[in-house]
Amino acid sequence: MSASDKKKLRKEQNMAAMTEKQKKEAKQAKELKKYTVTFAVIMILVFAVVIGATVRTPIASLINRNTHAFTVGEHQLSTTDFNYYYVDAINTYYKSVYDQYYQTFGSYWAMMLGFNLNSPLNEQIFDEEKNMTWADHFVDQAIADIKTIYALYDEGVKNNHEMSDSEKTSLENAVTSKAYEATYYGYSSAESYLRSSYGFGANEETYRKYCTAKHYASSYFNKYRDALEFTDEQIKEYQNGDKYNNFSSFSFAYYAVNVSSYLVGGVKDESGKVTYTDEQKAAALAAARKDAETLQNSGATSKELLDNAIKALEINKDNSSVAATLSEKVFYESITYVDIRDWVADADRKVNDIGILTATDDSSSTTDDEHDHEDGETNDENTEDKTEEEIKDEDITGFVVVLFLGRDDNLTQLVNVRHILFEYSGAYYEDGELKFAESKKKEAKENAEKILQQWKDGEATAESFGVLANENSDDSDGTDGGLYERVYPGQMVDAFDAWCFDAERKPGDTGIVETEYGCHVIYYQEQLAETYRDYLVKETMRDEDSEKWVDALKEKVTTEKVNLSGIEWDFIVQ
Repeated sequence: MSASDKKKLRKEQNMAAMTEKQKKEAKQAKELKKYTVTFAVIMILVFAVVIGATVRTPIASLINRNTHAFTVGEHQLSTTDFNYYYVDAINTYYKSVYDQYYQTFGSYWAMMLGFNLNSPLNEQIFDEEKNMTWADHFVDQAIADIKTIYALYDEGVKNNHEMSDSEKTSLENAVTSKAYEATYYGYSSAESYLRSSYGFGANEETYRKYCTAKHYASSYFNKYRDALEFTDEQIKEYQNGDKYNNFSSFSFAYYAVNVSSYLVGGVKDESGKVTYTDEQKAAALAAARKDAETLQNSGATSKELLDNAIKALEINKDNSSVAATLSEKVFYESITYVDIRDWVADADRKVNDIGILTATDDSSSTTDDEHDHEDGETNDENTEDKTEEEIKDEDITGFVVVLFLGRDDNLTQLVNVRHILFEYSGAYYEDGELKFAESKKKEAKENAEKILQQWKDGEATAESFGVLANENSDDSDGTDGGLYERVYPGQMVDAFDAWCFDAERKPGDTGIVETEYGCHVIYYQEQLAETYRDYLVKETMRDEDSEKWVDALKEKVTTEKVNLSGIEWDFIVQ
C-alpha cells in the first residue's frame, strides 16, 4: 500500500469516527450559513424598498414640478400646479353637494352624490354618451377654473392692479395656515400635509403660487365688480315686468294632502306590490280633495290655526305631530315649488288667502331645474299653464293647501351703524350646545355699560364712538371705528337686526344688545335713501355685468393640454 493510499484510508477512518454530536454541529453550521444568506437577501430587499420609497417621493415630486402639463395664455402649469385646481374642484363639489344633500337626506346623503366616495374617479362614469368619467369631469372643471383665474390675473397685471393690505394679509394667512393644519392633523410638516392633499410636488412654494394667482384674480374681480354703478332709472327699468317679483319675499304655510294616504284595500302580489281598483283610487282621490277643501274653508289666519285644522282631520287622529310647513320671507326664486311660487306672487293675492293647488307627478312638486329642457325652454304643459280641467284624475297625486301670510317688497331703507363688541369668554359645550358661564356674560355686559357711559360723559359723537371702538372692540371691524355701512334687514343676528330696524330708531340712538357673540354697544348713525330692494337689484346687475365681462376676458385666453398623464386620475375622495 502506497503512502498516498494510507493517507486516504486514515482520512476515511477519521470521518467515520465522528460522533453524532459533531454531525449535528456540522449540520447546524450548514443551516446557519443558509439562513445568513437568506437574511442578507431579505435585508437587501427591505433596504431597497425603504430607499425606493424615500427616493421616490423627491423624484416624483421633482417630475411633477417640472412636467409641463397645461398652458393657459403665456403661463405654463406643471402637473403639481394643475393638481391644485383639480383636487380643489373635487373638494368644492364634494362640500357643496354634501351640504345640500346632508340637510335633506341625512345619513343617506352619500347615495345622492352621484359617485362612490371610496372608488377611483377614473373608474366611475359621469356621462355615458360621452364616455366621460368623473375624473374627466373634474379635469374639465379645473381647466375652466384655470382659464377664469388667469384671464383675470393677466388683465389685472396689465392694468397695474394692486391688492389691498387686507387682501395681502388674507393671502399670507391662506399660505401659512397649512403649517397649523399640518400640526393639527398630525403631519410632520406643511409640505407632507400638502403632499397628502395635492400629491407629489406640492409644497409651500407651489402652494403659494397657486394661492397668489387665485387671490390676485379675486381681488381684481372684486375691484371691477364693486366699481360698477347704475342710475336710478337703470335700477327701475331692470326690475320692471317679469323680474319684479324676483326682489320680493313671501311668507306662507303649506300642507300636502296625498292621495296615497287615503287608499284602502288593494291586492298585494308576490313581489309585495299593492294594486288598487279604479273605484278604490277614485274614492281615495275624493277623500283627499274633501280634506283639502275642509282646510281651505277652515278660516285659518296663522300657521298655528292651520295646524289645528290639519290635526282635526280624521286621517290624522293618531298623528299628533302632523303640521304645515312654514316658509318666512323667502325670496321668489328660492321657493322650491313652482306652483306655490306663482300662486303666492299673484298680484291679487291677499293675506290669509288659502288656496288649493293640484299636485301631479310633474307639477306642484317640480322645480325649475326639473322643468328645464336641454334647449333651455320650460315644460309649460306640465305646470301652471295646464288648467284644472285638463288634468286627468289618474294623474293627480294629491293637493297642496297653501296659506298666504304676506309679501315684502323689501322697501326698508338701509342704515349705517357703529358698534363695540365685548365677546363672552370661557366658552364650553354642554349637550352639543355652545355655552358661556353667567359670570362671563355678566362681565361682558358690565364692560359694555362702562364704555357706553364713558362715551356719554365725553363728546358723545359718532367720531368719539369710533375712537372707543378702535380701542376696545373685540370685533375686527373695530379698527374701522366699528362702522357697518349699508346694513340691510336680516344681515345681522336677530337681536342686532331688530335693534337697527326698530321703527322708532333715530340718528344718535345708542343701546346695548346681547347676542350669542357677546354684548354689543351700538350707535345708530343714519338711515340711507337706498332701500334693501335697490341694494338687491344693484347686486344682481353687478353680478350679471361682471359675469359678462369675465366671459369676454376668457374668450381671449388660449389653453392647451400638454401632458396630463401625471394628474391623479385615480383620486379617491375618502
